[in-house]
Amino acid sequence: MEVFEQVVAEAGFAACARKLDLSPSAVTRLVSDLENELGVRLIQRSTRRLALTPAGEAYLERVQRILADVSDAEEMVRSHAIDMSGTIRVSSLPGIATHLVAPAVADFRREHPQVTIELRTDSQASRNIALSDITLLTDKIAVSPETVVRRVSEGRSILCASPDYLMRNGTPREPQDLARHALVRLSLPDLASDELTLTDETNPLRQQALSLSAALTCNDHEAVLRSTVDGAGISSQALQVVAPLLGSGQLRRVLAPWISERFTLVAAFASRRHLPLRTRAFLDHLIHHAERSMALMGHAST
Repeated sequence: MEVFEQVVAEAGFAACARKLDLSPSAVTRLVSDLENELGVRLIQRSTRRLALTPAGEAYLERVQRILADVSDAEEMVRSHAIDMSGTIRVSSLPGIATHLVAPAVADFRREHPQVTIELRTDSQASRNIALSDITLLTDKIAVSPETVVRRVSEGRSILCASPDYLMRNGTPREPQDLARHALVRLSLPDLASDELTLTDETNPLRQQALSLSAALTCNDHEAVLRSTVDGAGISSQALQVVAPLLGSGQLRRVLAPWISERFTLVAAFASRRHLPLRTRAFLDHLIHHAERSMALMGHAST
């Protein structure tokens, strides 16, 4: 369509070829292909002049409107790509939403007040990656091969309990001691609630695999955390989540230097193409916020 329009505008195939940086034969072939596709001649060729057929005149009028609409649509998309306004749709695992995304939103919106965040939590957030601008998961969750994944931060999970629980039940000294304690476990799809593998973070080759029953299982991360703070038992928690509670004394780490998991927090996208500036900026902000939070932890895990 563009070549046909330019042939008419430049009043010739050769002039159109120069304008579009194409060979004259390519221009001729493209117009011929268009005519063959439509089943009608659009241009009358002669050695002296170029003239539109009646069908060509009618087609040109429509083509000019179509190309103008396409140009407007492209400009609109480009403006969305560079304009720091609009909505960012974020899907996240519940714990990540509460302890990473929500705390990061205020600072981001102070810098970019025209951007709004639409945050939805889902324990199976990987199901709807295509429906969100950013989906926050851990590397333990499988995604389709075409999904683009970007690292946000590294993390590890530790075992912790409230001072009240430890005063009433004693403090475990070895991983095997957990069999005599009440465990509070997060129960999610594809996560075995009766299996726990501990790793010595000072010696990753040293591991303990334990089969343990739980006093409480729950599919809500915040309920597991709250019950741990209130003395229901020992639970595994991401260090990024419990660092403030460790610092305030509401929780204590048990069985150091054993950890229950290493994981990578990742942001998943359906495609790397046409990622708006506001989305890239928010992701960069999340990464910076996560790094700053890790730096502020200091020795909270000890």
